[in-house]
Formats: sequence, C-alpha cells, structure tokens
Amino acid sequence: GIVAIGGDGTFRGATDLSRKGIPCVCIPGTIDNDIASTDYTIGYDTAMNTAIRMVDNLRDTCESHFRCNVVEVMGRHAGYIALNVGLATGASQIVVPEIKPDETRMYEEIITGKRRGKRNYIIIVAEGVEGYAETITGKIQEFTGIETRFTRLGHVVRGGSPTLRDR
Repeated sequence: GIVAIGGDGTFRGATDLSRKGIPCVCIPGTIDNDIASTDYTIGYDTAMNTAIRMVDNLRDTCESHFRCNVVEVMGRHAGYIALNVGLATGASQIVVPEIKPDETRMYEEIITGKRRGKRNYIIIVAEGVEGYAETITGKIQEFTGIETRFTRLGHVVRGGSPTLRDR
C-alpha cells in the first residue's frame, strides 16, 4: 500500500490508485489547510508562523516610513492563512476569497487612522483573490495619500524549519 502525504492533487491521485486496487492511506499535508474532513493539515502552522515573522519585519519599515504595505499570502482558494496571519499581526484589513472586500470602508478606515496619528498599515490579501493585491496597492495610495507598497510572500512560506505543531 501507499501512504500519501499532500493536498488536493495527492489525494486525487491516491483515490485513483485506490480505485485500481492499490490500498492508500492519506495524511493531509498542505499549507492551504483546505482538505475536507480535517481541521488541520501538516504545514499550515509553519506557513502561518513564517508569514507572521515576515509581516512583523515589514511593519517595522512601514512604521519608520509612514507607509502602507499590501501583503499577499499563499492559500490558493482558501483564506485561512490570510485570516489568521492578519489577526495575529493586527492587520488593518484582511481580504479573503470567501468575502467580497469593501474598498470604500478600507480607505475610510486608513484615513481615520492617519488622522489619529497611525503611522503604519498592513493589508493582508489571500492569493485566491487573484490580481487584487497589486491593484489595491495603487488605489490605496491614490485615495489615502499614503505611500503604499506591494509584497508577495509567495513560496518562501512553504520552507523553513517546521513548528512544534507540524513536527
């Protein structure tokens, strides 16, 4: 038999093999945390912690330069990484594919923060909201007057030393 560790593609392949008579056991291992019938996938915690460290580093620059940074995180069509990283880092806004973003409210909240003396803004966007992070970067700067940069964390969150939970 086969022990298959992976995500959607791995599980589909193992299903095909099972139909051909090869016994398979599947262990959910994907940073996206989007496997049905499980609450947790191996790699998810490590990816979130890696992204949190990177966003914390970006926040330092945002603070010192009075800037906004739009950060795109992985997660395919699921907003789990974006949601949890956004909450953990105190992001100003979190954009996930499951909920349509309210851009007007986003600009208003940034402008309100600016009036109150806030010096840094982090907007976390899930990659499943395709093309949105880059587009909203320019719009934020245009509507708020705050210098805004785009950062795609990309595949770097897939690597590194696994957290205790993933080990």
